[in-house]
Amino acid sequence: MSPSIDPVARNITILTTTLTGLMVLEYFWFLSDEIKLVWPRFWKTAEATIYVMTRYAGLAGQSFNIWFALRMASGVPNSPSTCRVWSLYQTVIIQCLLLSVELLLMLRVYKMYNKGKPIFALLFIFSGAQVAAMAVSARLIITGTRYSPTCVIISPHHSRIYVGVSIIVTFAFIHFTMLWRFFRSTSSRSEALRAWLKLAVRDGSYTAIAIIVIVIFMFLCSTHVIDTKMSGNIIFYVLLSCLWFAVECEILGGHSLSSFTFSGWTYSSSPREIP
Repeated sequence: MSPSIDPVARNITILTTTLTGLMVLEYFWFLSDEIKLVWPRFWKTAEATIYVMTRYAGLAGQSFNIWFALRMASGVPNSPSTCRVWSLYQTVIIQCLLLSVELLLMLRVYKMYNKGKPIFALLFIFSGAQVAAMAVSARLIITGTRYSPTCVIISPHHSRIYVGVSIIVTFAFIHFTMLWRFFRSTSSRSEALRAWLKLAVRDGSYTAIAIIVIVIFMFLCSTHVIDTKMSGNIIFYVLLSCLWFAVECEILGGHSLSSFTFSGWTYSSSPREIP
């Protein structure tokens, strides 16, 4: 490449291309399961609908990221308004993916607690607070961030801290409710139900912990505990890919589309056993 290429923009291009390649590989790897298990239930279950919409919106969004990353690496200058629109696009798509993952996890928690009203109210409060924090901080993030002429972030706005805290609290609460139900209920339930609980907690825990770790990294970058030129630029690309993989883990990895019922709980044994 030309020596005049911004090294940060070059690294963003390499990272984005690598992540997109992994997403495409994973997409084709599970495509047969998606066709058999998800598409027939697209209009029947919320999980299948969320999966399809998130799956293809994420691929389209990451493909657009590659195009813009190549544009940054080529040194094409952009107006400040273009950089703000680019930041708005990233904020919106990340929030949509976050809500999709949260909704999938909350649906699982809701079933684990027998669809009780108290757990529904708590889940609604936490998700609503997280969305409100993102909405309040979005404008500050977009207008308060400083960009280079090619839209490489020079200095992220400190309001990312509040977004990170709200996401961490929401996913920590989801993780806690899963673990609480699992350890309080497994001894008195059937073998089939214990197996479902184990799958639900395993996949939900992996997702929640991974997202919490990434957001903590974002929090440390915003507070300048970690201070590198790359830190403010890579978080959206990494988070988009991780959220995209999390949806696959929750649906196909956790076999959430099975339709066996035990005492009002939904149990999934294997995706290939779905009638």
